[in-house]
Amino acid sequence: MAGDSQTAEGFKNQANKLFKEKHYGAAVSLYSKAINIDTQNAVYYANRAFAHVKLEEYGSAVADASKAIEVDPSYAKGYYRRGDANFMLGKFKEALKDFRTAAKIASNDPDLRKKLTECEKAIKRIKFEEALGTPDSEITHVSETIDLSMMPVEESYTGPRMADDGAGGYKITEEFVLAMLAEFKAQRLIHRRFAFQILLEVS
Repeated sequence: MAGDSQTAEGFKNQANKLFKEKHYGAAVSLYSKAINIDTQNAVYYANRAFAHVKLEEYGSAVADASKAIEVDPSYAKGYYRRGDANFMLGKFKEALKDFRTAAKIASNDPDLRKKLTECEKAIKRIKFEEALGTPDSEITHVSETIDLSMMPVEESYTGPRMADDGAGGYKITEEFVLAMLAEFKAQRLIHRRFAFQILLEVS
């Protein structure tokens, strides 16, 4: 009914105000009141999901964002909020899928494009770490003391090679990057020497 809809919108507007004032717990309570009145409004679920993200309640955020998507599959912020929560949970592949879906719906959203780029970078880093076969904690530790000059590239290595930098080392070139991506696509690994250099340069 119209009266109920107005009441629900009133709760949402109050919640939005509290959210802007960073009273996220109170905002969650008022978004919940709006949802109790109107269970088929995707905006309410997405807004509550965002408040949950701010409270670092990522599981609840995923649940609310998923409900927003269920109510309205065309609502970009449902995917955006779920992607944001999954990103914070370290579920980068799931996050990337949602960010890409959201970007198709809201292609001009600069914040969304920025988050999509961040997620893509995180996944690239994971792929490099997987190529090394070394846990992130070990890579961080080794990066403080590693001497790349003590990691020779064997003559028997037939994969992509970086270009000589003229100082006894290597440099990353576009040709190498393209060859490396082709190597990964073929389910093959690059030499550890090159993988470590990439990680050190992007860290």
